[in-house]
Amino acid sequence: MTEQQAQDQLNILYDGDVNTPSSTDEDYLTRRGLLNAGINIWENYGNTLWNELYKSLTDALDGDKVTTTSKVYDCPTNFLNINGYVSIIDSDGKPSYYKQIQPYESEVYKARSGQPNYFFINGDSSTGYKINLSNEQTPGHTIEYNYYSKANNLTTTTSKFEMSDPYFAIYYALSRMYHIDGESGKANESMSLAENKLITMKKRNGTLGYYQRNSINDRDFETGLSGFGL
Repeated sequence: MTEQQAQDQLNILYDGDVNTPSSTDEDYLTRRGLLNAGINIWENYGNTLWNELYKSLTDALDGDKVTTTSKVYDCPTNFLNINGYVSIIDSDGKPSYYKQIQPYESEVYKARSGQPNYFFINGDSSTGYKINLSNEQTPGHTIEYNYYSKANNLTTTTSKFEMSDPYFAIYYALSRMYHIDGESGKANESMSLAENKLITMKKRNGTLGYYQRNSINDRDFETGLSGFGL
């Protein structure tokens, strides 16, 4: 769903007509702010890690994706946390894997010989995060990793929601609009609908597809390398 579609639905629910304010109108911009407040609540709800916010560097709009001779590479602007290893893919398609360490451990690792490839992340949400690799690179190799991202705010009429059910943000915005109007009954009713949408999204977020196991296979046990008496 785009921002314009959400604004249209919000206007129908609030005013009962299809005369949505223009995108430069004060009412439109105020409603955009309320929708974005709903996005922020969704993003930070109950320590939930939303499936929609797991991203690949390959699909990111920015961030360094190709090596130079440097050890340090910019993360995407929506980067929040790394997910797994950093892979450097050479011209033959062969990957080299780098495991994550804490920034304070980097000095200890430098002092040890024979350490495996490693990386650490530094920076912040204001200046941007950076991947720090343990060694200089050959230029032209591909950088790959998955990461958990910040949620995107609505900024234009064509911006799209990442959440699976944008009606949460719509009902949240509707509730705040009624609250501003002093319509407490309508505000509470709309907030209740929004909360139900949010709870349902959380339940679906932790549900795998049919016939999928929600556990990691114990390969040592399955191959007889561990178990009772071993």
